[in-house]
Amino acid sequence: MLSEGRHRVAMADVDAAGIIYYASPLRWAEVLFGNWLESAGHPISSMLAAGVATPVVSARVGYRSLLGLDDHCRLELRTERVGVTSFRTRCEVWGPREPKPAVEV
Repeated sequence: MLSEGRHRVAMADVDAAGIIYYASPLRWAEVLFGNWLESAGHPISSMLAAGVATPVVSARVGYRSLLGLDDHCRLELRTERVGVTSFRTRCEVWGPREPKPAVEV
C-alpha cells in the first residue's frame, strides 16, 4: 500500500440528495497520491518547481455502493501497474456499510 487515510463525507462531497458527488472520489484519490509523493520525499510543489510532473492521462471511477453525508470512510492507494514510461494506481474507498470497496478510482 502506498498511502492510506480516513475521510468523513462532508457537505462539499455530496449533491442535493446527500449522496457523493461523482467527482469527489477523484479529489480524495488525488489527496492520497499527493500524500504518498510527499512521504516519499517528492512533494508535488517541489516536483513542479523542478519541471517534473506526473500527469494524469486517464481516470476511471466505479461506484459500487452508496456513500452519503457524514459517512466515515477508509481510503487506500495501491500500485496497480508499473511500466517503462507510466504507472497506474488504484484508490479504494471503503464505506461503513459494506465489506468491499464502495468506490474504486
